[in-house]
Amino acid sequence: IIKPNDGRGARGVLRITKNTNFNWAYLEAKRNSESGRVLAESFLKGIQLSTESMIYDGKCYTAAISERNYDLIEKYDPYMIENGGVIPAELNQKTIDAIEETITAVSKAMKINNNTIKGDLVLTNDGPYVIEFAARLSGGYLCTDQIPTARGVDLVKETINLSLGRKLNIDKLIPKDLCKIGIRYIFPKPGVVRSIKGFTTLSRYKWILKKELTIKEGDIISDVVNHPSRVGFIHAKGKTFNEAQSRAIKAINEI
Repeated sequence: IIKPNDGRGARGVLRITKNTNFNWAYLEAKRNSESGRVLAESFLKGIQLSTESMIYDGKCYTAAISERNYDLIEKYDPYMIENGGVIPAELNQKTIDAIEETITAVSKAMKINNNTIKGDLVLTNDGPYVIEFAARLSGGYLCTDQIPTARGVDLVKETINLSLGRKLNIDKLIPKDLCKIGIRYIFPKPGVVRSIKGFTTLSRYKWILKKELTIKEGDIISDVVNHPSRVGFIHAKGKTFNEAQSRAIKAINEI
């Protein structure tokens, strides 16, 4: 993988294969870097995960671990495009413990004792490996909608309490298994939008938590090269991982 060292939204993040023009990839990653610097990293096979945690008095409380879906990387090669996922990921307790140990080690390395920390990891056959971590909350309605609904933890509220110097209630940092949420992003084919069908009628499904569309008739759709290429999303609730995922896919396929 080659990518900007200070980017966001997967801008300039490229998977290098034998078919990749190396000079182009370097310049494309550099073009998306504010500092003009790039990183080269090993591509590890495994399940990609996103973690959302609160470090409080040096102890890690992970509200949610999401499984990120990357089954379109061959289609959009060399761009690394996430097209959805499920919260929470289906993991056994041993794996969850290993992930929390990793988050704790990262927070100590970053000298974080009281703060939120958001992580991207790859779960390989040898355990979790770090892609990157940031001392912040996630966007994309993850902390405002998905985690409170699926896990019963309001990290936004607890971050405000922490910022105001209030003592946190540990019980409110412990997640519950309330439901699963499947996420799918909308990536239309490039071209001009002539009409939009099937989006407004999705309201008939009671299991849709949230939906958004950012295009209208007449808009021009460009090639998919990063996450801002998305033009909307579907959040679908389910009792199980598979039900939430299949509902999100069903909704996307109706648009």
